[in-house]
Amino acid sequence: MKDDTTILPNAPDDTHTEILRATFRVLCERGYTGVTISRIATRTDIAKSVVYYHYEDKDDIVQTLLDQVLAELLSEYFRDSDDDPAHRLENFFGFIFAVADGDITDTKSDSDMDENADLNTDSSHTVEKGFKHYVGAHSQAYVELRAQAAHDQVFRETIQANETKLRDELHACLDAGVAAGTFDIDSVSDATEFLLTLIEGAIFRGATTDEIDTEALADIIERKLGIIIHEANL
Repeated sequence: MKDDTTILPNAPDDTHTEILRATFRVLCERGYTGVTISRIATRTDIAKSVVYYHYEDKDDIVQTLLDQVLAELLSEYFRDSDDDPAHRLENFFGFIFAVADGDITDTKSDSDMDENADLNTDSSHTVEKGFKHYVGAHSQAYVELRAQAAHDQVFRETIQANETKLRDELHACLDAGVAAGTFDIDSVSDATEFLLTLIEGAIFRGATTDEIDTEALADIIERKLGIIIHEANL
């Protein structure tokens, strides 16, 4: 059974991607500790030996997944966007705040379904909304994976590398906005660090509490950068 293509929709439809998609679903349903090669294989038409042929172990798969999920988001909101810098940030933070608010999707979790059952039933609502909605609905999985970096050096290096990629995109976007006269920022580096920390904080708080005020965060961004954030109609 192949997993749906709402995760990593732009990736090649090959064995590598099928394994990553299955891993994402298992991760969201059972958490990091519940991810096993057996469960990944069960979610696909792929034998365990084939999974091991392509990836060293579950951590290798999960770290590859983190890299590719970030690449999809950066491509959608920054690298492949024709929007001006202000609209890129408006759209991106609209997405981030929708994630933090938990207002992305109303599809129910498959966690209570048998792992051997065909979980890829009628998911037209999820497919229509697309990859970014599935990520948003399961931001808890990202938080759990990031927490691994507290005691696992390999995870730490993966998280740091991905954070650097996001920082670079934010910095380039802000720099372009300053050059165009859109943003009035004294220090692009300081503003980048502020936005990066705000992103991570919003996702963490949104995943672990019900008390985050994204409207207040949007007001701060508007006052500091002049960017008006509307929760994206994703």
